[in-house]
Amino acid sequence: MRYTFKTYIAHEQEHYLYSEQTLGEAVTFSETVPFPESLMSLLYMDLDPIDAIIQKLNDEFWKLAATKEEQHHQNALALLDDLASRHIYFQQFRLDMNCRLTHAKLFNSYTEDVLPRAYLYHLPEKLRQMQAQILELIQHVLDTDQESEETVPQKMVSYYKAAGDRAFRFCAQPVGFELIDDEVFA
Repeated sequence: MRYTFKTYIAHEQEHYLYSEQTLGEAVTFSETVPFPESLMSLLYMDLDPIDAIIQKLNDEFWKLAATKEEQHHQNALALLDDLASRHIYFQQFRLDMNCRLTHAKLFNSYTEDVLPRAYLYHLPEKLRQMQAQILELIQHVLDTDQESEETVPQKMVSYYKAAGDRAFRFCAQPVGFELIDDEVFA
């Protein structure tokens, strides 16, 4: 199983294109939301239901690793589908975990590097931390309604000096450019 996940912004819309390939046939999906709706909705999302799904998923991964029973594989797939239906940002997670589950089953390898149970255990806490960090960044740096003599770059310097380890850390993302549907270069 292989997958692709692409995102681009055009015409004030966020576009998500993703596909899954199993046994030679790829199925492609697309979703579009107003920019920056996906980020804002994640920042204010109630994570309690997400925590519960992730905990159940982690339980299924443990059971699957211990028993290798098909029912736990199917339960994990259903939980991943449920999680992805809650927010577009969980779609890539679902695709990655589906690939991992397929790999585990195909190679009878249910190790931590294939089914990352420790990562899942800490994921709810990381999601909450990410929400808090990004909201703090918006409040202290990106809120343009606040009266300030400082420019955004100056605010960033001040914020990162004051926040230290609490500050949101930007991660490099692979970027490519291509023609989309013969209409948009993104």
